[in-house]
Amino acid sequence: MLFIPICLSRSYTELLQVYGMMDAAFSKEDVAGPIGGEGREATLQHFALRYGVSSCRIESLVLDPRIAFGNISDDLITSLSSGRMSILDAPCGSGAVGASLLSSIAVLRKNVVLPKLPLDIDITGGDFSETALEIYTKIIAKLEPTLNSVGIGINLKTVSWDATNPDTTASLVDTWFGNNIAYSEYLAIIANFSGEASKRFADFERSFEHIHERLYNEIAEKDDF
Repeated sequence: MLFIPICLSRSYTELLQVYGMMDAAFSKEDVAGPIGGEGREATLQHFALRYGVSSCRIESLVLDPRIAFGNISDDLITSLSSGRMSILDAPCGSGAVGASLLSSIAVLRKNVVLPKLPLDIDITGGDFSETALEIYTKIIAKLEPTLNSVGIGINLKTVSWDATNPDTTASLVDTWFGNNIAYSEYLAIIANFSGEASKRFADFERSFEHIHERLYNEIAEKDDF
């Protein structure tokens, strides 16, 4: 059984209270698995009822308790061991993936499973729900003291992103690569998208391709340099 890291669970609970969603989070009512959306109500329903599931997906990938993901767990932990990393989190929603990833690494460091080497992470989060981006920003702010205490520096930028629109995807990636900083690694996370992508993948495919193309070009430029 996977548990959400305590630092994230605490931050999540505090924000459920702020947004008046605590009762909804404990509701037994069948709401057919909310998938989120652009509007505030749809976002808050997903935040209350599905945030834990979304968080545990990336936690499972990092910890890989059943050794089901090949080298991915080791690669992620190695990448997040030290240096300066730039992460694209899109669609980021209210931050379940990004916050869980950082919290999991923080817990491993706190329990001396991983060394506390200096690690600076810049995250660019893209989503079409302004409420989700607002929540993500608040959760990262609440997690920052815990992350700092184990040697992790964090900076989050959020961008309004419509995955069906290649122009907004180009703007999102421009923001991701916009810092004049020498990063040790780039990481693109496209997760928790199943509710929409399973039905509308063709609408999003060009945006996915653009992200891949731009990432490849950025890597090539760094290698040439």
